[in-house]
Parts: sequence; C-alpha cells; structure tokens
Amino acid sequence: MGKGDLSMREDVEKITSAVRVELDRALADRDRSRAPLDERVAAFRASRLLAERARTRRMWGGAGAALAVAIGVLFFPRGPRSPERAVLSFTVGDGAGEIGAPIVPSTGSVPLHFSDGSEIDIHAASTMRVASTTKSGAEVVLERGRIRTHVVPRAGNRWTIAAGPYRVQVKGTRFDTEWEPTTQRLRVTMQEGRVLVSGGCLDGARELGAGDVSEMSCPVTAAMPREAPSPTRTEIERAPRHRALQLRPRASRRTAVTRRSCPRPSLRRPPSGGRRRHRLKT
Repeated sequence: MGKGDLSMREDVEKITSAVRVELDRALADRDRSRAPLDERVAAFRASRLLAERARTRRMWGGAGAALAVAIGVLFFPRGPRSPERAVLSFTVGDGAGEIGAPIVPSTGSVPLHFSDGSEIDIHAASTMRVASTTKSGAEVVLERGRIRTHVVPRAGNRWTIAAGPYRVQVKGTRFDTEWEPTTQRLRVTMQEGRVLVSGGCLDGARELGAGDVSEMSCPVTAAMPREAPSPTRTEIERAPRHRALQLRPRASRRTAVTRRSCPRPSLRRPPSGGRRRHRLKT
C-alpha cells in the first residue's frame, strides 16, 4: 500500500472520529434540552393520577356515608315512634257510650268524654247522639236542645256537628251549639278557636271565630197536597182491562136497553128455481 493511500485512510478516520464526536455532542445537547419536558410530563401524569384517586375516594366516601345514613334511618330511628291513632271511644257520664244511641238528659247536664280528651256537655231537655267515630274525630247529631263542645286541637282533626240541614265543621275549639227543630233555628256561640257552618239556607260556608255569635234559621213552609194528574190516553190504553172499564163513562139505562134490543130481520134471495122463503136471522 502506497503512502498516498495510507494518508487518505488516516484522513477518513480523523473525519469519522470528528463526526462521531459532534454527533455525540448533539445527542447530549438534545437529551439535556428534553429532560425538563420529560420531567414536566411525568409531573403532570403524577398529578392527574393523584386527582383521579382523590375523586374516587370522595365518590366512594359519599356513597358510604349515604348508605350509613339510610341504614341508620331504617334500623335506628331517632327518638321513640309516635303511637298509631286508634278509633275514638267515648263515655256517657260514668258508663260506656254506644254509637247511634240517643242521649236525653232528664235533669241537669250529661258529659261525654272522648278518648282524645275532647268533651261534650249535653244540657237538660236536649237530645243528641254520636253517629260515628273515626281515628281523627266524630260525627255528632244534635236533634234538639243545646250542647257545649270542646275539641282538643290535633293535626288532621275531623269533627262534625249536624243540626237539621246545617253542618258545623270543627278543627279544635270551644263553643256552644243550640238547635230548635220546630223553628229551624241554629245558634252558635264561640268561646275560642274557629268553625265552619254550612248547609241550610246559607249560600256558602260561614266561618266563625272567637267571640262570634251567629243565629241562622230557614223559613218553615207547610207542604200543600198535590193533586193527582189526570191519566193520559196512552195510560188509559196501556192500563189493565178492569182499570180501563173503570175509566169508561157509564152508559145510561136507556142506552143499555137499546143495545139489548133484537136486531131487525133480514131477507135473503133464494136460489134460482127454488121456493122463496123468508128466514128470520137471529
């Protein structure tokens, strides 16, 4: 190998080594420039992963808390449960009351005590009965006289006092009711609370409050006897025969005799070639 070839080879090796040095230097510079970006990407991924984990923990924590509250409400209610209401019962004086039985005090007043604490005092010469009782109240019918009512206020109360055509709806109050059936007069005297009076001659419900005194009456009209309408021709034709005969006008005696008279004789022409005869048709 000549000196020229050897020198050329040395030059190539020098150039190659220089290129390698420059390439290594460029790669090192690139790595140094990419390191901050990789660090930022890694930090972002780590923060995102931490946020997802925190959100998952919050979600499961909220679901667990809601489940714990539901279990606590179902199986461990707060405070004692309120007892369920029962149908009201009542006593008349010292004895048990009976639904629908009339209560007529002979002398003095008779008290009615209900199981919810409500009371009704029936004055003397009055007639009253308890028509029905429910869990939320009772329906009382005042037929005559005067009563004093005290209803204990409770949620959902439904008390009704019926006096003739009138209805007094009570929620919780104290008042007097007086009813006179002969004159159809109702008098309500309020001490406390509020009531609604409806029916009778009232156009709508009338509200009464504490201290109000209201007197209502309807005019009493005597019922006039109604005349029976005369039968129509269709009713006569559809009526049974014995009724139709009763509705027909009676024939006079002369007419009846005329109808029973014998008919006049009629003549018939005999057949040709025979003897003519007179036949009496009866």
